[in-house]
Amino acid sequence: MEWWSFDKDTGRDVFDEVGQKKGSINGNFEYVPGLIGKAIKLDGFRTYITRKIDLSDNLEGAFTVESWVALASYPWSWAPVIDCTYPEGIGFFFGIDQVGYVGFKVAAGDSWYYEATSMVKIPLNQWTHLAATFEPDNKIEVFINGNKVAEENVKGNYIRLT
Repeated sequence: MEWWSFDKDTGRDVFDEVGQKKGSINGNFEYVPGLIGKAIKLDGFRTYITRKIDLSDNLEGAFTVESWVALASYPWSWAPVIDCTYPEGIGFFFGIDQVGYVGFKVAAGDSWYYEATSMVKIPLNQWTHLAATFEPDNKIEVFINGNKVAEENVKGNYIRLT
């Protein structure tokens, strides 16, 4: 579990409040008022947070990922909200496409990924809660503001980062 708070202006350094792990903001950004406390406004092109892979917090079993986002415009291609796919073929990708649809791709069983993508756009210029769930040997689901907007059957267990 991770929770990135932006309430303390620490320049390019950010801290996971739960796991006490340090990350770095790469690219152009600014601190702005958020839904609660502060948020960061990304440049819309190539700004992202990175941190070293820590295999001790690798996911197993069922899990949920979530984030609050407020887009000023839709990305030109798939843009990650959370990207844990290094190297490709393992992990998961949770993101937004050029139309504003939300997608969740998960490596499981013998497949590079299973994918569930909404047919509902997220609104522009307002805070939106996004979530996705993985249940081994069952399904993946995508939620926008608590409403299920996509689902796909899954066979096998999550293929963890190595």
